[in-house]
Amino acid sequence: MGATYYVKAGGNDSLDGLSDSNAWATIARVTATATNGDTVYFRSQDTWEGATTQVLNATTAGVTYNGSTYGTGTRATLKATASLNAVVKLSASNLSFSGFDIYMNYKATGGIYIGSYATSSVSNITVHNCNVHDNANGWVYGIHVGGLGTGVVVSNVTLTDNEIYNTAHEGLALYPTWQRGGAGINGLTARNNIIYNTGTTGG
Repeated sequence: MGATYYVKAGGNDSLDGLSDSNAWATIARVTATATNGDTVYFRSQDTWEGATTQVLNATTAGVTYNGSTYGTGTRATLKATASLNAVVKLSASNLSFSGFDIYMNYKATGGIYIGSYATSSVSNITVHNCNVHDNANGWVYGIHVGGLGTGVVVSNVTLTDNEIYNTAHEGLALYPTWQRGGAGINGLTARNNIIYNTGTTGG
């Protein structure tokens, strides 16, 4: 049985994160603590920002991230305030990421990158009910699936009910190898995703 944690604007990282009244404030506290089998609820009316590299880098396997169940909003927002590699990097196996608004904020930044920054092969990753939108000119994508490292294989990815729009390059980019030996994608299911107004700048 895993733990259930809560994170919100105005929270306190010195508390245990196990209830609304004891909720954490930062993603740094989340990634330092959450482990295999844990669920993390982000308060849905709140926003977390990032100006360097990414907003969330999920490198611990087996964690569930949920941005729509806790709170009074529709989706918790993860927002770029500068050009990032990606707003969200899903770089471990057995991850569930659902109910977030990924606001690229007209920066040359990617949205959700699945396995792209993993250092070894990853599998069983689900992205559900996320809005990914509004980046700027550059070789960046809404959702990117595929290893950027030699030998990194991304397996069993499920993408459902996401909306991807206003992207400079592809909305959903599947790059099995990216010119890296032994890299690949092994099994991907995409259903009920809405993708529009992509390729707006061409590079």
